[in-house]
Formats: sequence, structure tokens, C-alpha cells
Amino acid sequence: MYLFNFLRLVILKVVSEISKQSKDKEYQKGKNKEPSPRVKKTESQTKLPKEKDTTSIKVTVVVQKEDNWYVAKCIENNVVSQGKSIEESLENLKEALELYYEDTMPEEKNPVTLITIMEVPL
Repeated sequence: MYLFNFLRLVILKVVSEISKQSKDKEYQKGKNKEPSPRVKKTESQTKLPKEKDTTSIKVTVVVQKEDNWYVAKCIENNVVSQGKSIEESLENLKEALELYYEDTMPEEKNPVTLITIMEVPL
């Protein structure tokens, strides 16, 4: 049980770091863009863009290695993605979850999820 809690914390930390790094990269890309001096700005280009909704949710993710792939699965909604590394599988899962929640929001933003290990006699 302690191992499961530890793995969950590690995965949440990795997802958090990936999210932070992608936001930093987006900021740097936008910061370096300058308009061409030959192009005039139209009225619609001078308006400030709408702020992106910064709503976020926390989800429980399980990552398992299958052959040469790492498979990441969200427990709350069964969205699954994969990658050649743990980080890649988590990045792909994050993108899949963003698409999954693109049009609808979850009923409960941070549902309580309990994870345990049990032994089954065979």
C-alpha cells in the first residue's frame, strides 16, 4: 500500500512538472514572436486575446509497462494513452484528457479515489 501511494505521488509530480515545462515553452515561443515590419495590424489583431480558462482537475493515473510501451490510464474516466517512456505516456495522456474534457466539465472536479492492493487466491 505504501508503494502504491509513493508511485501515485511520483506520477502526480511528473505530470505537474510536464505541465509546468510545457507552459514555460509556450511562454517562450510567444515571447520571441515579433510581427513583420511590412505587415499592418488590423483592428482584430490589436485586440487582446481572450484569457484561456485555467480550470484544472486532479486525476489518478496508473502507468504500466507493456512490451516496449508505457501505458498510462486515468482511473476516473478510463482514458488511456501510451508512449515509449513514462514521461511521453503521461504527456500523451494529458493531451487526451484535455481533448476528452474539451466540451464538457466533470461533475466533480476532484473526486475522492481510493486505491488499494488486494490478494486473490488462485
